[in-house]
Amino acid sequence: LLWECRKAILIKKPKYLLMENVKALVSKKFKAQFNKWVEELESYGYSSKWAVLNSKSFGVPQNRERVFLVSILGDETFNFPQPFPLERRLKDVLESNVDEKYYLSDKLITSLMQDCGGVKGMRPSTPPHDGIASCLLARYHKMGRTDNYIQD
Repeated sequence: LLWECRKAILIKKPKYLLMENVKALVSKKFKAQFNKWVEELESYGYSSKWAVLNSKSFGVPQNRERVFLVSILGDETFNFPQPFPLERRLKDVLESNVDEKYYLSDKLITSLMQDCGGVKGMRPSTPPHDGIASCLLARYHKMGRTDNYIQD
């Protein structure tokens, strides 16, 4: 979709562009395409800076790394903010009274907790390394990831 954004950028020429995406965008597999996008923006007069930032480093009680690209038309400069210590945990932001319609049924919990064809469900096997929940991804059921749970 980045290349579809190019149309709007060329027509509107916004002063600021902000892109946020998965960390894999700057991995070996996709880095060449990412660099090509940055070069394309530079050819339109944008200066760009990018960084992989983790939400837990900016006050959000979730361990989620994302790549951010900030592009500015003209001579203005940009610096990413400095990380700061996480002071809140997930339990600090969860509601204490949640309607039962949002609870999982016993049948679904049983299904998630059992082994299905050699792929484990959401059964916790090891505690989180730093007490911060990982980002829950739909693909984890294929990867056998088992560390996405809330420890009370």
